[in-house]
Amino acid sequence: MTKICIYALMNPNSRCRFALLHMRKFLFLAFSALTFSLQAQMPQISGFVSDAATGESIKGAIIADSSSFIYTSSNSEGFYNLGVSSGRHLISITASGYQRVKFILDVYNNRDMNVQLERLPEYLTDSHSNLHHTVYDYRSGHTAPLASQVNNMPALLNEQDPVKFLQYMPGVSGGIEGLAGLYVRGGNADQNLMLMDGLPVYGNGHIFGFLSNFNPGQIRDVEFYRGVMPARYGGRAGSVMDVSMLEGSRNEAHGGFESDILTLKFNINGPLNKTGSTTGSFGIRRSWLDLFLPKRGDNALFYNLHDINGKIVFRPGNNDKISIWAYSGRDKFLTRFADSATDSLGRTTSSKFATTLLWKNTLAGINYSHRFNNRLYSNVNFGMTRYTFGFPLSIEAAITTDTSQSSLNIDISENIVLTDFNLKAGFEYGISSTYFARFGVELINHYFSPSTQLIKLRSNGNTRIDTTYGKVNNQNAQEAALYGEWEMNSSAGLKLNVGGRLWVFSAREKTFVRPEPRILLSQVLEGAKAIKLGFGIANQGLHQLSNVNANFPNDVWFPSTQSFKPQQNIQLTGGFYQPWRAGIEFNADVYYKWMNGITEINNNDEGDLDANYWENMVAQGKGTAYGLELLAIRKTGRLSGLISYTYSKSTRTIEQINSGNTYPFRWDRRHKFVTQGVYQVNSAFMLNFALVLMSGNAVSVPTGKYVTADGTFIYDYSEKNNFRMPVYKRLDIGFKKQIHPNPRVYEKQWWGVNIYNVLNFRNPLFVSLDKDDQGLLQANGISFFPFIPSIFYKWEF
Repeated sequence: MTKICIYALMNPNSRCRFALLHMRKFLFLAFSALTFSLQAQMPQISGFVSDAATGESIKGAIIADSSSFIYTSSNSEGFYNLGVSSGRHLISITASGYQRVKFILDVYNNRDMNVQLERLPEYLTDSHSNLHHTVYDYRSGHTAPLASQVNNMPALLNEQDPVKFLQYMPGVSGGIEGLAGLYVRGGNADQNLMLMDGLPVYGNGHIFGFLSNFNPGQIRDVEFYRGVMPARYGGRAGSVMDVSMLEGSRNEAHGGFESDILTLKFNINGPLNKTGSTTGSFGIRRSWLDLFLPKRGDNALFYNLHDINGKIVFRPGNNDKISIWAYSGRDKFLTRFADSATDSLGRTTSSKFATTLLWKNTLAGINYSHRFNNRLYSNVNFGMTRYTFGFPLSIEAAITTDTSQSSLNIDISENIVLTDFNLKAGFEYGISSTYFARFGVELINHYFSPSTQLIKLRSNGNTRIDTTYGKVNNQNAQEAALYGEWEMNSSAGLKLNVGGRLWVFSAREKTFVRPEPRILLSQVLEGAKAIKLGFGIANQGLHQLSNVNANFPNDVWFPSTQSFKPQQNIQLTGGFYQPWRAGIEFNADVYYKWMNGITEINNNDEGDLDANYWENMVAQGKGTAYGLELLAIRKTGRLSGLISYTYSKSTRTIEQINSGNTYPFRWDRRHKFVTQGVYQVNSAFMLNFALVLMSGNAVSVPTGKYVTADGTFIYDYSEKNNFRMPVYKRLDIGFKKQIHPNPRVYEKQWWGVNIYNVLNFRNPLFVSLDKDDQGLLQANGISFFPFIPSIFYKWEF
């Protein structure tokens, strides 16, 4: 077993030692940089930004000095630090979905300024708020949807999901229709880093990917990077979805109950003491159809899922906050039946069959944040994330006569486990009005059990076979990173974020050490416009063995090895951003990505679970992706929504596939157009809609056939992904109406209807090869989601 990287510093023979010594030197330089600035004694304005109604921290609020282009943003705990020159300043603070506030401050020394923002009613628009978020944000390809945008979107069977909302974004594909998948800018699904309160989430969600692991009623905010991510993020080569869960209102209890066709949801949050210094949040989401499925003796068939979120936050003082939280999500699909028959000779034959699909995500963490002073802020997070999949199969058979009995019992089970222990420490330091620094370290221990199979066979009560396969692949791997970001904020409207990560991945066969430079630049232009550029390199030591069409619960995660290299993405982006009238944000982005170590199944059989068996099943190669993305979005107002268009192309070149020739990526769609909106007729009634038009994705179909010497027909596919599916078309509509509206009563009840694919377009998901009456092979599309109406009820307090 590989030594953990912390211990490696004391072990002169460890492969981690060289890399970690350099990380230690880099950390020393980062701390030294805190004392280097000619302007370090300039005054600082710092504090926390929170929701006026609940006291929840607001992440991503923009704090700007209106007399210049100097600005900053609040972190995940709502903390901000703005350096200014001595004198009088007009400070503007805003966040998406909130009313903007302004203060005139005379600043000659460090100032504390905690700010509470009032939430905008959903049917009103503050057109000035968007100016800051569009122009005063250096991150190209960054999206932070509001909770109202997710909760009011039309959805299949009314299952609103933040991941499905992000599928409306340009440059993002959902893969299989109806599933909560993400294929971002031509990358694979395993390249997405999905975080829940700082911890990675594995697995594909619920109902074979129909729902993600994020309960919308428990989400505080969502950040999504489809472009170059800052250096504080790493471990994946593609996009980042950073989700923060509710901490709980500090003023009064809030909650609600919701029922739809698939699930029941109950959420509650609020203060746990009189002062509101301790708060909590709890939520449960559970399917309910299984309660009505038949269960008769030995015969049963049912499916069950649940999510449980719990979080408690302590605030022992103004400068400290401790959060403890846990999440459990589980799916269980069970089939069980029995049969018995007696023949004319009096022999009784009985059989029982039982199988279960069980997959589960478990996360638990503790976070401690501390403000040392007006300049320095720290955040330490420790947690565990665990994904498990189990597939037990049991067969019992017996033959009974008047004189004897023969029995046979077969038990087969497959188990997949991935467990992470994660320690992350980050610091933010305001050097001056011009310079700001972030730095930190991250340590992860991965435990892989890619697949173990247990086989037991008993005959007449005697054990014949009792064997476990695949244990040879159980192993640990360590991942470590040291990161730093340096921001320059000039009065000429230039914002520069230069950062990097020193990334180390150590498996039992090899240690990889790679630098990851990141550069993000934004220049504000005359007329409230901005140009944003980005360049970044990201590496990934984990790989996923998944089905070519979708992700399934038994998809295997495995580490890089001596002959199976880490994935790497090199991305170059550029964007033009401008706010329009009435709170509309417009942006245009272009990008180009070079992907190395990209993976794809090569159609070889798995065979035995011998050491590194996946190396025979998965091939690696190169890929490219480029595109143009246009987005106009309005987050609040009587009519809110978005219009997006994407032109993109993504290809793969893998030596073992398609004779080494370049071919299109499975989810390459050249054109994608989306318009989605919510029209608030009044405070008690709203309409929603979504129109999606996309080019067909690439699939492989045979172009000919030939006969072998033994008379077997072999179909010739000529090239991989050589055929395009028809254009994808879908229109969804719905409404939500309040029951007995009364503005003087906070408690509210709603009901509504969503209709998925209202025009009943037949969008094929797969191609089935069938023979017609003359024996000729035909390719037929298979569609799963026609016109589907759904109804829901919601109660809020």
